[in-house]
Amino acid sequence: MILDKRKVKPDGSYPICFLICHKRKTTTRSSKIYVLESEWDNETKCIKKSNSQHKLLNVKLKKAYADIQSQLLLADDEKVKEFLAPVVPIKKPVKARKTVYQFAQDLIVQLKADNKTEMPGSMNLQLTR
Repeated sequence: MILDKRKVKPDGSYPICFLICHKRKTTTRSSKIYVLESEWDNETKCIKKSNSQHKLLNVKLKKAYADIQSQLLLADDEKVKEFLAPVVPIKKPVKARKTVYQFAQDLIVQLKADNKTEMPGSMNLQLTR
């Protein structure tokens, strides 16, 4: 376990990561636990008592460490390669949503095309910003 000082959050905390080495290749996995540098004990690889939730977080870290260790020890080389370099799913592009103004403009164009813009009393439908 290491405190990854390359990735700082705006509040000054750093993620605790698991450093995994396999066949001379090194990778890291985040534990999704963030602490301040002053709250991390690099000697014992645990969170110091200065953190109010140190007991709970240390238990979570130990459990996550044991889970990763058991997954890797029981896996064959192919599974280990998949674990170390997971395939990231490709996200579909998100369509841009119309603003209220754009929606209203499109509606007016459609109504004009259908010749339904005349209102009682000879008032025309107009949209202004």
